[in-house]
Formats: sequence, C-alpha cells, structure tokens
Amino acid sequence: MFACRLCLRLNYESQQANKRDRAADHSWKLRSALGCPEGFLTVPAEYIPKPKGMHWRTFEQKVEQLKRVDAAAWADAGPMRESIERWLEHGHW
Repeated sequence: MFACRLCLRLNYESQQANKRDRAADHSWKLRSALGCPEGFLTVPAEYIPKPKGMHWRTFEQKVEQLKRVDAAAWADAGPMRESIERWLEHGHW
C-alpha cells in the first residue's frame, strides 16, 4: 500500500524538531558536509580539516557559518547544562 505524506497527515522531520534543537541539527548538517563526524561539543569548527576537493573559499565560508551556528547551539543548550550542573551539585550521580 502506498499513501502520500499529506494523506497520512505526516510532516517533515525538521518540523518535528523543537526550536532548541534546530541549531544543533544545523550544526550536524554543516559538519557532515565538512566531513566531520563529531558534534559541536567535542571538536571546535576551527579544527575541522578541509575536505579533499573542496575549494578553500567554500570551506572558509562553511567554517564561518558553522561557528555562528555552534554559538547558537551552545546558547540553546544553556538551560540543559545548568539543569545538569544543579543535578550533579546535589549529589545525584
């Protein structure tokens, strides 16, 4: 049986994400385009090597865009980080 997305009342994956996760998702997408399997918490954008075959100008533009997106993702993760820190301070580990 085949049915279209509209008939089944399905939406796109990007429409499922909440606003807090959008910057992190965008970061993953940019990092994937740059050949980096690591997230924004582990590898800073400055340390991602240029993929073979990519023009330097394109690479530099993507890295600058990634820096902005990572900053937004880090800011969006702030409340979650604070919650984890409070939880750890109370000895729940």
